[in-house]
Amino acid sequence: MKENIDDVIVAILNGTASEQEQDVFSKWLEADVLNAGVFENIKKYWQLESKEVEIINIDDVRKNTWKKGHRISETKSQKISPFYYRVAAVLAFMLTFTFIAFEYSEHLGQDTPNAAFNIIEKNNLSGVKSTIHLPDGSIVNLNAESSIRFAEGLKDSVRWVELDGEAYFEVAHNKQKPFIVKSRNIYTTAIGTAFNVNAYPDRSSIEVSLVEGKVAVHAQQDENMLNKTFLEAGRQVAYMENKIVHNGSFDVSDVTGWKDGIIRFTDADYQTVTRQLERWYGVKFEHPDVEPKWNLDAKFINASLERVLDVIAHSEHVEYQLIEDTVKIKFNQNE
Repeated sequence: MKENIDDVIVAILNGTASEQEQDVFSKWLEADVLNAGVFENIKKYWQLESKEVEIINIDDVRKNTWKKGHRISETKSQKISPFYYRVAAVLAFMLTFTFIAFEYSEHLGQDTPNAAFNIIEKNNLSGVKSTIHLPDGSIVNLNAESSIRFAEGLKDSVRWVELDGEAYFEVAHNKQKPFIVKSRNIYTTAIGTAFNVNAYPDRSSIEVSLVEGKVAVHAQQDENMLNKTFLEAGRQVAYMENKIVHNGSFDVSDVTGWKDGIIRFTDADYQTVTRQLERWYGVKFEHPDVEPKWNLDAKFINASLERVLDVIAHSEHVEYQLIEDTVKIKFNQNE
């Protein structure tokens, strides 16, 4: 839009907005689920009442946005009128907000002992799955060989979680606090919904599959989130190197069955099968010099490793030997 949204918001808060500005403001709110939360925070600053107001140091704003929960950091200086102070607050917040997601995601990956918030990390080893209840009421089903990180309390205006691996999220509804999952270089934004993110490092693509509600997904390189993909329930999007390689429907049981103890293989090759079983059961396969050609179609519900291996041996005409946590496959190369 041509209108400067900073100026439009100032006009809205000051009560001087024209019909055109009001229309621009309404469209801005509808354009992104984050914008309502942004406006509420700006409104709080606008309504601040202080006899001694001070000029804002924008560098301090950017530095302390997350650790002070989006409260603007002030530096004592010359007095100015409340109106211009509030205009400065709006402009400073709008400038800062464009950096929030990316600066915070960088903090998650760094050791920040001086930060005012604590980072909580939950890790699952191979063969282990867990259910994690987040402070905001959201529930995370975390798959094997996966980890999540989040700020203790999740009390800021945006709820952030960083995921490595795979997880199924049941997000507690809060219109004023969007829930954002960072998985490698992909961001998924929701308010209250249920979705699966598969971002294991050994996968070439990252898949976001929506079960309930609505989410917006965008790549990290799109800093202004102009090219968001909105998903409706039953739709899935896959990214590879920041580009969409799939956008369509999906089978819910295939994607989310793992949290209910279901393994399903559809025309799966040897590497796909063994990697999944290694992750699922916490074992290691001794890989042969020549990879067997498998096209496995099978479904297992809460099955033991021995049961799975028996079915595979019969289906793919191989023999196996299970020694402690190692699986040795013997196969006929002519099969």
